[in-house]
Amino acid sequence: MTRYVRLLLKALIMENYEAIENKNTDANSNTRKVEAWIELENCFNTMCKGGRRTIAQLKGQWGTIKSIEKKEKKKKMEVGMGTSFPTDDGPLKLPDQDLDNANNIQKCHSQVFIEEIESDAEIDQLPASSDDLAVDLILCEQRCRTELHARQMENEAIKKENLLIEQSLLRKKIYYYDQKIKNRMAE
Repeated sequence: MTRYVRLLLKALIMENYEAIENKNTDANSNTRKVEAWIELENCFNTMCKGGRRTIAQLKGQWGTIKSIEKKEKKKKMEVGMGTSFPTDDGPLKLPDQDLDNANNIQKCHSQVFIEEIESDAEIDQLPASSDDLAVDLILCEQRCRTELHARQMENEAIKKENLLIEQSLLRKKIYYYDQKIKNRMAE
């Protein structure tokens, strides 16, 4: 997976982190985990170009991401870049701004409104670091793809409605011509 795809997976997991990383194994918790992974799989495959990824593949990649982050965190602690090494297995955190963005991600099935950048001043306010830009790009693409999906679904509903109207018209025409033929034969 590319760095972009890993960041996308991470952002989507943060959306349902409590359910996905829940250590409980009771029926309700397991059901919530399965539902969260199914939703994550659907969202991920909707937003990500390329082949579809299965839940097993996404879980495997998530395990790899967590492992890499733990190693990086441990390495930082060893070289003195951090204050202490955490002893609990609490949630892995995105940088503060990324976590705020991940918490603000709307569910895939909700209506998303895309705001356009209106001035150069707003462009100047965009994050400067490549990680911040990557997360912003992911979140923007997620909103765009969600909006596109919603519009495609609306279009499909309209197509269905048109087909039903056309079907009704054809049935009425068939009935009309059947009656016309019966009347001619009766004469």
